[in-house]
Amino acid sequence: MNGVPADLAPGCRRAQLVGFALVASIVIDGAIVQLIRAMRAPFSGFAPGAPVDTLRMVFVVLAVVDFALIRFMRSQMLSAPARGARPSASADEITRRLSTASIVSLAIGMSIAINGLVLFLIGGRPLDFYGFAVVSLLALAVYFPRLAQWEEWAKGSARRV
Repeated sequence: MNGVPADLAPGCRRAQLVGFALVASIVIDGAIVQLIRAMRAPFSGFAPGAPVDTLRMVFVVLAVVDFALIRFMRSQMLSAPARGARPSASADEITRRLSTASIVSLAIGMSIAINGLVLFLIGGRPLDFYGFAVVSLLALAVYFPRLAQWEEWAKGSARRV
């Protein structure tokens, strides 16, 4: 199969299912935001006196850090083993590393939407959730597992060892 592990495609599909579940989770969170707004109209948050502006800025910085963290973490998890280290290019190992890197990347991307949901629940501004949800969906789209990328990385990893 062109030097790629046989379990690569099923592993990628499993990671893609996790990605789709996280996207669905963001959509469900949006429905919850709308439900809370409708049931508690006018909704001004559960802690309207809290310093939401400060927290918002912290969460914006965290969103930027999340993107950098995903890039760093992926490069570390998918890099070739260090010189003198035991090479780990078995088919199972390659698929496991790709799956782990993909799912962790997706989870970190999802955390951005959770921060927006927290802001909405505290301050009552639906735009807080929706803004962070869009950024989260962008992160999920950028780091969504793609079989072609997995195959390219697996071939490159097999050549390095």
